[in-house]
Amino acid sequence: MTGFGCAKGGFPFCTQWDFQCTDGTQISQNVAFEFLLSGSKECICSDGLKPFCKSTGRPPRCPDGSKIKPSLGSPGQYYDACKDRDKIDGKA
Repeated sequence: MTGFGCAKGGFPFCTQWDFQCTDGTQISQNVAFEFLLSGSKECICSDGLKPFCKSTGRPPRCPDGSKIKPSLGSPGQYYDACKDRDKIDGKA
């Protein structure tokens, strides 16, 4: 299944499950699931920036280590509605 943006299938994740917002808000699996169930169309982070993996400083990766490919799909609205941190920081 590639609908989550992973070419070889699977769901993007942080290996340490240390997904967080730039303000330090932790996004546990329960928080992400509750957010999805709420039907919100907003970014899960209050600052509007994409959450990242604290251990790597990068976005979540696919199980094979590759980047999310938006042309294939995405992790979900909670992530899609957020602005790319690298583009805001001028790193893109």
